[in-house]
Amino acid sequence: MKDKLERFIRDNRDAFDTEVPQEAIWRKIRQKLVGSGERKAINLRRHFMLATAIAVILLIASVTAFQFYNSHKIQREKMNMAQADENYTRLELQYTSIIEEKRTEIERFKGNDPVLYRDFSADLNHLDQSCRELKGQLPVTPNPEILLNAILRNLQLQTDLLTRQLQIIKSVKTSKDHERIRI
Repeated sequence: MKDKLERFIRDNRDAFDTEVPQEAIWRKIRQKLVGSGERKAINLRRHFMLATAIAVILLIASVTAFQFYNSHKIQREKMNMAQADENYTRLELQYTSIIEEKRTEIERFKGNDPVLYRDFSADLNHLDQSCRELKGQLPVTPNPEILLNAILRNLQLQTDLLTRQLQIIKSVKTSKDHERIRI
């Protein structure tokens, strides 16, 4: 049926083209075309403005969330550093008091063997100087945690050294006492 209709229109096309629509009809068609084009443009602008507003809101929300997360992260890091500083201070105080006790104990034997005391003091002064240098670098270091661990390790080495020195002093004293007893 479609083929018959198309053939009929093609055969009688000249008869159909004799009628021309009135000018008023063309005006209405033009107005509708022009009016719908403006509406589409207005609708596109509205959609574009809405999309832009949504993008700006998302951007602001993202930046705000990022800043919020970072500020809390920095606060957590500061709290962790404060706790680490507190632990460090406590450990440093413990080591320092042990070192002072052991130094005082070694000084009592100073008169018995001054050469041995001088050698022991030189070793200990070397470690103590290293500790002071590490503490001097602390304000400018980018990673203070590593430096604090190094300082604590140095203090631990000082206590170990003093403990060994005391053991040597006691063994020397014991051997001297045994010699006196033999004589």
